[in-house]
Amino acid sequence: MNFEVGDWLLSPEDEIIELLELDLENGVHNKIKKNGSESLAFNGYLKQCRKWKPKSGDWCWFLTVNSGYVLGQFTQEIGNGRYRYKLNTSDNALFNCSNCEPFIGDLPSRIKKGV
Repeated sequence: MNFEVGDWLLSPEDEIIELLELDLENGVHNKIKKNGSESLAFNGYLKQCRKWKPKSGDWCWFLTVNSGYVLGQFTQEIGNGRYRYKLNTSDNALFNCSNCEPFIGDLPSRIKKGV
C-alpha cells in the first residue's frame, strides 16, 4: 500500500473514499470516509483499493493560488501533480492548479478541517 492520510481512493466497489487515518503497523485502525460516513477499514480492504485519479469531465475541487478552492470540470493532468480544468461546460478557458479532489457534494476536505 502506497497511501497517505488525506489520499482519495477508489474502493473495490468503485466508490470514492477519503483516507482519514492510517495504521500500517496494526492494520486495524484505518479510518475512512465513504458515502459521508466514517468507518474503520482493515489493511486487507485498503490493499484492494487504488488511488483516485480524476477523469476528463469529472467535477472536482481545485486549489488555486488566488481564489482558494473553486469547483471546476477536470480536463487533464499536465504532470508534476498539476491539473488543468475549466469552470463550466461551455467555457473554453482552461486554468491550471496543483491540488485536485473529487466533488462529492461536500466542501473540500481542507476547508472542513480548517487547513
